[in-house]
Amino acid sequence: MQEQDTTRVCPTCQRTVTVRAPSKATRFCSRPCFAQSRKRDGPPVRRPTASKVCDQCGQPFAVWPHQVNDPRKRFCSQTCTYQHRREHTPRGPTAPCGICGKATPSPNWRLRIKPVVYCSPACGAIGRTTGQWLPCDGCGDMIYVHKKRAILHRQFYCSMACRNVGFRARWTRTRRSAAYQDWRHNVMLRDGFACARCGDVNGPLHAHHIKHWARYVDLRFEVSNGLTLCRDCHAREHDGEPTPLRTPRPPRPQRQLPLPF
Repeated sequence: MQEQDTTRVCPTCQRTVTVRAPSKATRFCSRPCFAQSRKRDGPPVRRPTASKVCDQCGQPFAVWPHQVNDPRKRFCSQTCTYQHRREHTPRGPTAPCGICGKATPSPNWRLRIKPVVYCSPACGAIGRTTGQWLPCDGCGDMIYVHKKRAILHRQFYCSMACRNVGFRARWTRTRRSAAYQDWRHNVMLRDGFACARCGDVNGPLHAHHIKHWARYVDLRFEVSNGLTLCRDCHAREHDGEPTPLRTPRPPRPQRQLPLPF
């Protein structure tokens, strides 16, 4: 025998619903009505019924009955837990901050790995920098220079334009000065106006600094720090392949030019 459809009233929206024969258990007209009914008539939410007092702030907080005697449930929040740990946990060895000198807790294993410690992120940012701010020698703008470069070099430029301007000015001040010209002439006069390596007297001659020009400022104009070289020997000297020194010959006497009057 075939069962006939029946009509029912949705308990949520009070709308008449036609229920087919195989689905006689249907009570609601749609899923939203079913969800709203569950939300309204659902089981009550279980909440903790007991209370304890927080060991850090002293405020009561709710707990479950089985947690009343639990020694692990002592604090009302994670904030109180962390604050209690900071205040009551015994500190290890301390080391001075690398920037401000403040005593900073640091375990022994950390001191073995990183001898320098910092008390705050601000001090760490200052201590971990690998350079320093210095003014450009060309325009005066501040530029960031690596520590190693700041030790090895004396001039710093922010761009190639400033470097070229500063180099030309510095070269003019030193290489074209009277002191440099006198030093160059005295070095060549001592070597007889001949290359100290190969003895060439016909090609262009250079006055070479034995001690580096930039690193030994006090020896720039010392005659004992100079050496007369031709163009090829001078290039090999700076390439790291110097030729052996020849036996020096006595200096050539200067020629006296007749006066025009």
